[in-house]
Amino acid sequence: MLRPEDRKAVEDMFAGGEREVGVLVLTQGEMPEQFRDVLAELGELVPLLRVTQRPWDEAADTAISERAPAVVLLDEAGEPSGVRFSGYPGGYEFGIFVQDLADAAHGRVELSPDTLSFLADLDQSIAIKVFTTPT
Repeated sequence: MLRPEDRKAVEDMFAGGEREVGVLVLTQGEMPEQFRDVLAELGELVPLLRVTQRPWDEAADTAISERAPAVVLLDEAGEPSGVRFSGYPGGYEFGIFVQDLADAAHGRVELSPDTLSFLADLDQSIAIKVFTTPT
């Protein structure tokens, strides 16, 4: 699925990463073959990657994701990290998805000190939703 130069870029992004990265794929029906294949290929390139797929259960999973399909990044303890994609990340979103996985493997957050300070001072949960459309 990935071109040789993309495979090399993925390997470089994860080089030196030490943390296991979990990906939970919540489905309604079958996962698209193309996404399943690219996850398998990423798993070959990135030994730290652990992928779990299961059907979305509205009663049990609403706190994780409002709808399915969804792709949820898990922390080292296997708990939702707060990063999730509604639908299967493809196109421009796929690059962001891979970068998020690499950041998790390295244990880094690339936010400014001001943003980190603002987030540390929050006294309640907030949801930040980013919507993308192909152009």
